[in-house]
Amino acid sequence: MDTTWTLPTDVAVAYVNHGRWVADCPDQECHGAEDTLPSPITGVIGLNRHRMICTNCGRTWPVEWPMTADMIVAVLMQRPRKDNRHWWPWESVEDLLVENMTHGFGVPDKAVAR
Repeated sequence: MDTTWTLPTDVAVAYVNHGRWVADCPDQECHGAEDTLPSPITGVIGLNRHRMICTNCGRTWPVEWPMTADMIVAVLMQRPRKDNRHWWPWESVEDLLVENMTHGFGVPDKAVAR
């Protein structure tokens, strides 16, 4: 886990919360958050969404997606309950795999091949 990661102030960063890709408004005075996908994680659908409109402050922000989004989705989909599907930008795919193994969740085939 990278403990030196800091939140950027000029881009909304996508993360997974309860099986949803979401992003927080980077305006430090706003604190708005938006779903970046309209539905729970079902694959990589919607990962090309590059902008978010904060419904709290009305500003538009670019969205930064992790390069490993498809693998993050694959690992999280091994967890049977949405309330166990979380990923934060400072976590690696390896962190998620360790969590899955620790809690008895599956490991996707493409992760084993890594």
